[in-house]
Amino acid sequence: MILLRDLHRRSGMTIIIATHDEDIASSAQRRIRLRDGSILADIQN
Repeated sequence: MILLRDLHRRSGMTIIIATHDEDIASSAQRRIRLRDGSILADIQN
């Protein structure tokens, strides 16, 4: 996560991570929860 955060900070690129791990998800700036291809929630951390 440190490497990805550093890459985002230096390049400004958007990084998308698909995970079921709440620890990883909680370190993101934004979480979009999906179920069967539909958006359930769009959460700003």
